[in-house]
Amino acid sequence: MPFITQSNFSRIVGEMPTSEEIQGELYKTPIYFFNKTERYRLLRIKQFLQLGEDKLVKVFIKVEREDTQSWIFEGGKPAYHKSTDCSTLNGEYVNFPIPEEIKEKNQVKEFREWFKENSYLLEDSLKRNEEAFALKIKSRFGVNIEGRITRPNSGKMLFIDLDLEELEKAIDNLLEKSRRFYGSSSQSQQAAIKKYSQRAFLYLRKYEISDNDTGLSEEQLRQFLQEYDQKFKQPVKDLLTKYYMVKYNPKLEFKGSLLEQLGFKECQKCYGN
Repeated sequence: MPFITQSNFSRIVGEMPTSEEIQGELYKTPIYFFNKTERYRLLRIKQFLQLGEDKLVKVFIKVEREDTQSWIFEGGKPAYHKSTDCSTLNGEYVNFPIPEEIKEKNQVKEFREWFKENSYLLEDSLKRNEEAFALKIKSRFGVNIEGRITRPNSGKMLFIDLDLEELEKAIDNLLEKSRRFYGSSSQSQQAAIKKYSQRAFLYLRKYEISDNDTGLSEEQLRQFLQEYDQKFKQPVKDLLTKYYMVKYNPKLEFKGSLLEQLGFKECQKCYGN
């Protein structure tokens, strides 16, 4: 069975045409720490998994990554994989920004081709190789390349048999743990949960926190929100996705033919093309 990443699964769901308002409940009991956007995304996944394979191709636009001309690796079709051990499926995301001077000179295509031909210098983590690569770019194009951008892999989306009762038990346990966590927290931490549980993403430093009256410093608040998000919110999202899969469409299989119709291609490393 083919495998795709969590991010590509989310991309498929994101392409699904839908009305502005999606009605329904996330779970059999209320979950209060999700904000409106998070609820909407989860309900889209729920709606998606209620479709049969015969309807998927009819309602979905083919998945095609937009090329903004801003990155070396951008655009084109996402891949599906034969093996869960594929390095492309498991490896971290790595990319490089394209300098503004290159875009202004309309040299993006040439720059990308040259970059990929010489990227062997970056396969070795030795600093001198990275420096040599930067010098070659400076000599060839007269620009400085910024550092690489890396992100952890989004994880594998495996379409396998799961037990609905066990999933419910796991979700219920996590929700109960979140309630006990609140009860055992300090007064300042409880204030943070009340005020920011739906905005736990504020732990990311790109967001400004301007209304912190919890008694925690800004740094303490960010660390606490990150812990809350990673300990409760993200695991519940993952479990709910699996719960919807088993409850509403346990026989759905993302076979290669279906994925290709949705705009995916075979992974060259897995399939040897």
